[in-house]
Amino acid sequence: AVSGESGQHSPEWSPDGEYIMYVGAGDGLRELRRRRSNATGPAEVVLAREREISQGVWSPDGEWLVYREGTGDGRDIWAVRPGQDEEPRPLIADPGYDEKAAAISPDGRWIAYESSETGQDEVYVRPFPNVEEGKWQISISGGREPAWAHSGRELFYLTSGNELMAAEIVPGPPFSVTDRTTFTGWTPASCTKSSSRT
Repeated sequence: AVSGESGQHSPEWSPDGEYIMYVGAGDGLRELRRRRSNATGPAEVVLAREREISQGVWSPDGEWLVYREGTGDGRDIWAVRPGQDEEPRPLIADPGYDEKAAAISPDGRWIAYESSETGQDEVYVRPFPNVEEGKWQISISGGREPAWAHSGRELFYLTSGNELMAAEIVPGPPFSVTDRTTFTGWTPASCTKSSSRT
C-alpha cells in the first residue's frame, strides 16, 4: 500500500498527480491524509475533524478540498480551501437528508452528488462553489456514484437497478441534460450502449 497503513480507503489523486489522499484507519477515521504517489516520505494529515470523514476530493485547480462528513443518514458535503479558510463550511447540508459521493467537473464549475431528499438516492448537479445558484436533478428513478467524463459533457452514474447511465450535459447557460444513454452488458473492459431519450 502506498500509505504504508492497513485499513485505509477512498484514495484520490491530487490534481498535480504528486500525492494520493485517503481516509485513514482506526482512530484516523476523522482524518484525511496524503502521501507521495511514489511512496516516499511520511503520511501527512490534510484535514482532521471531530466527526467522521468518509470521502475527500480536490477541485481541479487544487484550491478546494470537498469532503463528506458525518455518519448514517446525517452525512453532509463540506468544503475548505486549505491555507485560506480558518474552518471548513457546509457546502451541501440539507437537514434530514444524506448527501454524498461529491464529484467536481473537470473545469471546476459544477459539483455532482447524491442526495436522499426524494426518499431514494438521486444524482444532482449544482454550480461550484456557489451551490445556491441552482440545482438540477440528473437521474430519474434512482441514481448514485456520479463521475464526470474528461470532456465535462457527460456525467456517468449507476441507476437503482445497477445499470450504467451516461447523461449528456450542456453546461450552458442554461445548464441542461439533453440525453441519457444506458450501457447494457457493460464490464470494466467493454460495453455496448443503447440510447433512451428521457
